[in-house]
Amino acid sequence: MARVVRAAVASVAAFAVVLAASGWLYLIQPHSALPGPAVPDALPLDELSRRSAVPLLVFVCVWVPAALLLGLVARAARAERLTAGLMLALGVGAWSYLATGGSILIVRQIPAEQAFHAAAGTRVIYVPAALAGLAGALAGRARRSVRPRSPLVLACFVAAAGALGVLDAILPDQRSALIGALAPEHVHGVSTALVAPLGLALVVAARGLARRKHRAWQVAVIVL
Repeated sequence: MARVVRAAVASVAAFAVVLAASGWLYLIQPHSALPGPAVPDALPLDELSRRSAVPLLVFVCVWVPAALLLGLVARAARAERLTAGLMLALGVGAWSYLATGGSILIVRQIPAEQAFHAAAGTRVIYVPAALAGLAGALAGRARRSVRPRSPLVLACFVAAAGALGVLDAILPDQRSALIGALAPEHVHGVSTALVAPLGLALVVAARGLARRKHRAWQVAVIVL
């Protein structure tokens, strides 16, 4: 029970840090006129006023402390380094992708597929995710167990692949931008119809992979 409470509190704290970082960018940008390169579409809601770009120095100065705070949150939650790095990178990246895509959708008034496709090509998603993952890997607790981590890492990637498949099936339009960027252009209709159930099967199999279940390994290999 204590572990569940600790994880819930850490999740809320991490989410608050990410929101605060985005808010600081919106507050600082109107008052920053620094020379040098800029991060385009860092503030997509300000695109109409042509203030969506943020100087790279400002962007780094906001997200580096935020990443350090996220690392401290992961350490306070007693997360190991690999777990903290993966969770923070995936969490920050996913939130940045959804927030940026949703903002572009609202501002540009374009179809959701085009909005999220545009979001997937922005650096504002990958830089914070990389910084957060690095901070989690550095600030996380040292590993105490002698058991190999490869099953856990494999399970995380399989679960992510399954979740992407499920999202691809339930999102509006024919294909999501992220899946369309990773998958072949022409997919048979039967395979498209099987995306959701196969993705759900991967998510379920990921739990068995983390426990080194041979049957889960067979299911994952067949589905993939």
